Amino acid sequence: MKYVLLLILIPGIALTSLKQSWKDETALISINRQFIRNFLNNDTVEHNKIIHPSNFLFIGTNGNLLDRNEYMQAWAHGYDKTNIPEFDLEEVQVRIFDNMALIVAKTKDIKMKDGGYVTGETRYTDTYIKEKGEWRCVQVQLTRISN
Repeated sequence: MKYVLLLILIPGIALTSLKQSWKDETALISINRQFIRNFLNNDTVEHNKIIHPSNFLFIGTNGNLLDRNEYMQAWAHGYDKTNIPEFDLEEVQVRIFDNMALIVAKTKDIKMKDGGYVTGETRYTDTYIKEKGEWRCVQVQLTRISN
């Protein structure tokens, strides 16, 4: 009887877990899209909703570290369409580990450099934690891909 009960309960538990994982992945993909929209619009109000309020670290392509306040100040004017006329998001991967998740993706851009336009790619990893049912970004790391 115990084994029959286990055979009945285990698939239900597995389906519930898969359903939650799917919900979390969908939520994180949506947050990632909003993250990019915030960048393209220099939207600090919406971006403040994504970034963890007290526990955040940014690691730039040069290896420099910024705390939350420094990062948000830079975010307010980080994108300028005249200097970066094209910016595209590609290859988004979401990896969930209980209440922690990684988003790994690649962006392609065209930037003004030394009086001409150059193309480039950046791979980024955003680290999220889930607190009180909400996903918040606690770390961003950017790596410029050499051409």
